[in-house]
Amino acid sequence: MRKDERKPLIGAIRECDSKLLLEIMFARFELDKLNEKIDIMLEAMYAPDIFFSKSDMSMEEKYNTLVAAFLSGIWKKDK
Repeated sequence: MRKDERKPLIGAIRECDSKLLLEIMFARFELDKLNEKIDIMLEAMYAPDIFFSKSDMSMEEKYNTLVAAFLSGIWKKDK
């Protein structure tokens, strides 16, 4: 996805307040790979340092951890 194509998605992601809405936005923008979703979410959260407790986490575990951090809204308070 080109940088200029990411802006509408980033804006839409920042407005999501549930995992269901995140998944709807990802589907709307035709993102289905976990690594792409993770990259977009990190960008939407202003590229925070996220601590993953296990270095050998699967992509799905990393995604779910990131979704929980995103939905907590802590990244909004830091910005």
